[in-house]
Amino acid sequence: MAAMSNLDSQPRSDARQTILYIHHGWGLGGAPVSLLQLAQALDPVHYRPVIICLQNGSAAQLFREQRLETVVCPQIQSFAHTTGGWYPLHTPRGLWQFIRHTVAFLPSARRTLALIQQYQPVLVHLNSLSLAPSALAAHWARTPLVWHVREIVHPGHLGIRWQVFTWMLERLPDEVIYICRDGQERLTGRRKGVVVYNSVDFREFDRNLSGHPLRQELGLDPTDRVVLHLGGFRPIKGTWELVQAIARARHQVPNLRCIIAGCPPEREGWWVSLANRLGYYGYGQRIRRFIQEQGLEQTILLQPFRSDVPRLIAAADLLVFPSLTPHFARPVMEAGAMAKPVIASHVGGVNEIVEDNVTGRLVPPGDVEALAAAIVQVLSDASCAARLGEAAFRQARRLFDARENLRLMLEVYECLLDERL
Repeated sequence: MAAMSNLDSQPRSDARQTILYIHHGWGLGGAPVSLLQLAQALDPVHYRPVIICLQNGSAAQLFREQRLETVVCPQIQSFAHTTGGWYPLHTPRGLWQFIRHTVAFLPSARRTLALIQQYQPVLVHLNSLSLAPSALAAHWARTPLVWHVREIVHPGHLGIRWQVFTWMLERLPDEVIYICRDGQERLTGRRKGVVVYNSVDFREFDRNLSGHPLRQELGLDPTDRVVLHLGGFRPIKGTWELVQAIARARHQVPNLRCIIAGCPPEREGWWVSLANRLGYYGYGQRIRRFIQEQGLEQTILLQPFRSDVPRLIAAADLLVFPSLTPHFARPVMEAGAMAKPVIASHVGGVNEIVEDNVTGRLVPPGDVEALAAAIVQVLSDASCAARLGEAAFRQARRLFDARENLRLMLEVYECLLDERL
């Protein structure tokens, strides 16, 4: 199906001004949640939010469930060049993706232009750096454009793509919103854009929420010391380094347990068996094999993607975010909102919200020994853990309050719309 909506995929007679949001991703996460909060904050008397999703996945379903007008348009392709996803030309898969998305760039821009002409929005809001084709379309249409940069740009091979993205960010949008200073400094310095941190709903991420029900559900003892990782099996999230650190730390913390949430099911099929026979194991397979070989099945609990993140954090004594690349981490924000101590990698983005030994602990990225030592130290010192958690909570209330950050976003809208009048 080319396009679908929970309300109506066609424009209709409406006195309200339309704001067109374009969202890139399939699944749930910080980007769709933040977009949802923003769209719901609009004055429904004056504004009509319309959300264009490139894929018909969990994110689109979330918007529909909240009664937001949602259209799926797979003809629009993104162009990723971030630490979370890019097209390395030295691999067959990366080269093919680069060619495919480059060929689709102008057709995607033209399809976005058709939607802009169809809905006649007063403003277009792009929810990812990867939506470069749609940015070009808004520029063609001379429609005010807000480009929300939620990712860290990848340096690439020669820096050419990085330079193209920088050029586009400086010339195409009327305003750029960065979710962290590190992202702004890497792309445009302080020449353009404003920093507005993502928000946390403190009603949902309630520090008083009990973790006992989830512990019982997972078969955890009340005395277990629980570490939580919300990165699934993703290399940039440092999951491989984490399981190695847990293997070391369990000797000093015998009741240590680690929950890794967001793990995909094991892959099956003849091609998987063939690859294994040739000695090739995927990232997730390598982690599962290590857990089995080290006898960690009772220590490390692999969980699928779960929507009850507040319950997971409530059940944990410590959240870890051992990212290998610059990253602004929503789990770190959410743990702070629930007064939980955090251990994270000392990388761009994360080190803006984690001050070592003040609001958490920072360790060098990829350093298994340092990560294991930090886990042991925090779990073995209750007063230290409480101090870090309280400091993180105070910071979260100051930086990630939804009302204040939504006010800043709406101020950006008002300034652009006032200029148009």
